[in-house]
Amino acid sequence: MKSEDAQKIMLVWNPWKAETMADYYPGDDYVDWIGITALNYDTLNSDGKYHSFADLYRPFSNGLFWFTRKPVMLAEFGSLNLDNRQQEWVKNAMVSITANYEEISAIVVFNSALDKNIPGKDWSSDRYLDWTTNSIDFISSNFERKQKQTSVSLNNSDFKTSSTNPITKYEIKGVHYKKGENWKDDYYGLTKNVLIEDFGLLKESGINTIQFTGGNIYDHNILKYSEKFDLNVIYEFEIDNPLDFINDQKKLNEIRKNILAKVKSLKENQNIIGYSFKYDLEDYYTKPLLFDQQTAYLNWLTTFIPKIKTIDSKKSLLVEFKLDGKPSITLKKSAKAFL
Repeated sequence: MKSEDAQKIMLVWNPWKAETMADYYPGDDYVDWIGITALNYDTLNSDGKYHSFADLYRPFSNGLFWFTRKPVMLAEFGSLNLDNRQQEWVKNAMVSITANYEEISAIVVFNSALDKNIPGKDWSSDRYLDWTTNSIDFISSNFERKQKQTSVSLNNSDFKTSSTNPITKYEIKGVHYKKGENWKDDYYGLTKNVLIEDFGLLKESGINTIQFTGGNIYDHNILKYSEKFDLNVIYEFEIDNPLDFINDQKKLNEIRKNILAKVKSLKENQNIIGYSFKYDLEDYYTKPLLFDQQTAYLNWLTTFIPKIKTIDSKKSLLVEFKLDGKPSITLKKSAKAFL
């Protein structure tokens, strides 16, 4: 995959038996989805008994809990209709999934009429097993966690890349200053004395730049005392990443408006050398929806990055994203334009 420069990859790990899953699991770094087979062979099951979806899935669900929180794909889902109970099985399965198994986020219906995998061989006189069902529309309309896919194109034509990047004239030795970030959720007070002590220690250790997430009650003092200690600042805009960057246009327009207003208010701050946008959608979306959300996020940035440069052309613009060895979207061209 790496040699083919494949960027949009989903890895589905499909264990066969629940009791040995933990022994064979390669780890979250190598798995995007857990694939589970949930097929009711009815009286052709090895024990000759009809099994509900809950009976088939429960051992997997109980075992997965102990070693991963990856989303589950029912990679083979269905029931034979040997005794005209198929629709009943599907209906009960959907009720069970909705009520009890929030980790299930995708269903692949096994809708084949040519399955040669006949348990025990002598249990059936038929050459093939027929799993076809008329319940696909019912499953689709009753599966609450289905993920809507929307195609979004990323257009870089609005950018004029520059051969000079304002931030490169600084020899940056910096840290991400995180004190006060969760001010809404804790009782920590980022006081003047704390800032003076911290910034003094940073200067003594050779640090000349801090990056911090702005937009909270500590903005004024952090900017004030970073200037007093001659610390460069990369100002990171706080964006609510669980947003749907494809469909939440009203909220996105509001955030864009607030960012542009903030840039206007900060443009005279001489110690601010750049503005940053965090890129961590992996924490909120699973593949393949993640791919479209990433593209939509970058597409959204293109709608106002040029406006920021018009307001404040002296500062660099940066897009921050995780380097985990598994890139899921090509950023080279866009990132250069943002800078």
